[in-house]
Amino acid sequence: VILAVTSLLKEQIFSVISKFVPKTGIVVSMCGSKGNTADDWDILVGTPGLVQKYFQNNKNCSADVKHLILEEADMILDDSFTEVLTEIFALVPVAHSITNTTDVTSGARIIFCSATCAEEVEGLADGVVDRQFLRFIKSPRLHSLLPNIEMKFIRVREKDKIARLTELLTEDMKRGNLNQTMVFCKDRATASYVYQQLQSFEYKVRMWNSLDDADEEESARVIIATDAASRGIDLPRLSHVINYDLSAHSVDFLHRAGRIGRLSSSFL
Repeated sequence: VILAVTSLLKEQIFSVISKFVPKTGIVVSMCGSKGNTADDWDILVGTPGLVQKYFQNNKNCSADVKHLILEEADMILDDSFTEVLTEIFALVPVAHSITNTTDVTSGARIIFCSATCAEEVEGLADGVVDRQFLRFIKSPRLHSLLPNIEMKFIRVREKDKIARLTELLTEDMKRGNLNQTMVFCKDRATASYVYQQLQSFEYKVRMWNSLDDADEEESARVIIATDAASRGIDLPRLSHVINYDLSAHSVDFLHRAGRIGRLSSSFL
């Protein structure tokens, strides 16, 4: 079972895995909001809330789970997911966990995945699985920008930010007819303001919404977003990220920058 932090990330994971399983006999299923999830699955992908509801309605399946993967674990282990995770751990026995009220040596092996791993996240993982059974595997470049990403800081007064942003976007659009640029804002209100200010821009601008039509995503050249779009989302045509506002936390900055320079990118 794979837990994804957003609906779009859930769909992206499902799509990628589905490309690898043809002719293997492995069945991949995705939790849907309408409760129409197939029961005959080997891999189940869903958001925490949908996975919780699925196992509440299909308790006979939970004991068969061998692996429970928390994608973007530092976000899923946040306080906002505590209640739903507690319910999932009560339904799915986790090996070597204090939540396992039966045989602690049996149950699902839990895997925490994240591009960032602050010390507090390790502490939270320690609260789920007995520390002596935890294994941390870290890249030597953890918490570092990709080497092929160029970072530039531009000093600008608040009242001039929209005008300067328009200039930068115009320069970006000259790279070709396909590339996209994502503009990150500190909150939804600021993103809405920037979106409204760019309505007269000559290229298509849209607000990020994980539930929007994928065709709309394809046709947009400029995407206005909050940190909700910084986690795990793969946009191959993205060539630039612009921070209209700096993020409140360095971890969020790393995830924003991580939208570009990716292996699938057309603009490495």
